[in-house]
Amino acid sequence: MTGRLIRIGDRYVTYFASGEQLLPGESESIGFDFAEDADLRAHPRLRRVLTTLIRPEPKIYGVLHWSDGSDLAALDQKVQGGTAEEGDFAGAVFAEPRTIVCRACEAQVRVLAVEFIGE
Repeated sequence: MTGRLIRIGDRYVTYFASGEQLLPGESESIGFDFAEDADLRAHPRLRRVLTTLIRPEPKIYGVLHWSDGSDLAALDQKVQGGTAEEGDFAGAVFAEPRTIVCRACEAQVRVLAVEFIGE
């Protein structure tokens, strides 16, 4: 099994613990890039998630980022064991991978753009 459906505030996301791979259907999500996902899969401060806007499809690929020193290995265990609570995500910021273009030189840079902050 890959990913766990969790609730953060009023939003449901599929949370992927460190090292978990997305299934083929999941990797067709908006914003997903295979090489980028491989780099983010074991990142020490990020966890990958899939979410939606209003309808259940399409899925949107994003990440939760913690800069407060949260123990994400312990959080992974709580999520996998079904014991994670909303407070476990209080320090997380949701970001979506995007490409931005410099107006001066037209260089393309891949960034994580912040969308919403968990409470």
